[in-house]
Amino acid sequence: MTSCNFTLRTMVDEDLLFAFEVYASTRREEMAVTGWSVQQIEKFLFSQATAQNNFYKENYKGASFQIVQLDGKDIGRLYVHEAKEELRIMDIAFLPEYRGKGIGESIMQNLIRRAEEKRVPATLHVEQNNSARRLFERIGFKFIEERGLYHFMKYTK
Repeated sequence: MTSCNFTLRTMVDEDLLFAFEVYASTRREEMAVTGWSVQQIEKFLFSQATAQNNFYKENYKGASFQIVQLDGKDIGRLYVHEAKEELRIMDIAFLPEYRGKGIGESIMQNLIRRAEEKRVPATLHVEQNNSARRLFERIGFKFIEERGLYHFMKYTK
C-alpha cells in the first residue's frame, strides 16, 4: 500500500498532454484488440480525450480540474463538479503504476466527507466493466440506474 500523501493542484494548459496520457492509459488495453496500429490507436485516444475534455468544460461549468501528485510527481487526474444538488465526481484516474495502492480510495473518502459537509450526495458515472466500480461499491456507492454504457452511482451511508 502506497502512502496516501498525495496533493492536488489545479490543472493548467501545460498539463493537458499529461491528462490525455492518463486517459489513454485507461483505454489502451481495450484498444489493443482492434487490430489497429499503435499510431491509429494513439490518434484515436487523443481524439477521444479531446472530446471528453471539451464535453466536461461545456457541461460542467465551474468544475475543478486537478492533477494528483504523489511526492511531487504527477500521477493522475481528478475532475469534480460541486453544485447545489450534488458533488459529481466526473473523473478520477491514475497512471497504471499508481492504481490499486489506496490513493483513489483516500481521495474518494475526502470527497465523500466534503459532500457530507455540504449535505449533498456524492455521485458519479462509471463504465459497467471498469474495475474501479468495485472500489466505489466497497466504499458505499450504490447503483442507481443504467445510463447507456455507464452506471450512475450515488454514495449512501
